[in-house]
Amino acid sequence: SGFRRDITFVVLYYEEPVFLSHQIETWLAWPSSLRDRFNFLIVDDGSRTGLRADALLAAQGADLDDHINLEVYYIEQNLCWNIAGARNLAVHMAKTEYIFVCDADTTMPRYQTATYLLELRTLSMELVDHNDTQQIHIHFDRFYERENLSRKPHPAVMLLSKTAYWMSGGCDEDGFFTSGWFRKRANWQENIEIVEVGDEMVERRVPPLRGLPQHPLCPSHFVNCDKMNDYKAGLSSVYGPKPTDQKEYWYLRE
Repeated sequence: SGFRRDITFVVLYYEEPVFLSHQIETWLAWPSSLRDRFNFLIVDDGSRTGLRADALLAAQGADLDDHINLEVYYIEQNLCWNIAGARNLAVHMAKTEYIFVCDADTTMPRYQTATYLLELRTLSMELVDHNDTQQIHIHFDRFYERENLSRKPHPAVMLLSKTAYWMSGGCDEDGFFTSGWFRKRANWQENIEIVEVGDEMVERRVPPLRGLPQHPLCPSHFVNCDKMNDYKAGLSSVYGPKPTDQKEYWYLRE
């Protein structure tokens, strides 16, 4: 293709074939001239045989290489709650300076939203040239299908440069991953600006992301691993016991 690649679209995958199919379908629906401005990168975080991303992509029968610039990386070890390690690997392997980190259950079905990402990237590059400030864009407007919520941004979805990611320390692979802790470390950096874009998307009528319904069951090793238990104990020590009327996230269900 004669188009330059401007952004790497990153998705972390773990045994979620329906989610992966939705991602591929939305990418293929974009105009080819826009799709050629993106790299697409999937990190399979230790899925079992039969549910691996590469096997599922091959089973679709279409030659995706003719349509999208897609790379798939596989983590051999099935480590408990390895989101941090998978995300660090994705950023390390990305071939563009700017990356859009998207959760597996969140898709970008409208090509106008991808165009908006390219605009944000251009503005970010201009700011770096002007005063050496890096931007991290968060709180992308998202239509959420679960629990009848019309709008709910995903906390882990963000657009940023690799420079800003590593300036913030990347993700802590020894602890339990939360996007909030990553953003807190980013806020400590003098040359990083956190930008919430949800309101601007609504004002400019940029189509929202789409949040897909979650799995009805949670893999047991997510709930029972030591890293998860340490994380929950840490929250209790800092914030006190969780209120009984507060809903757990889907992956914290007992």
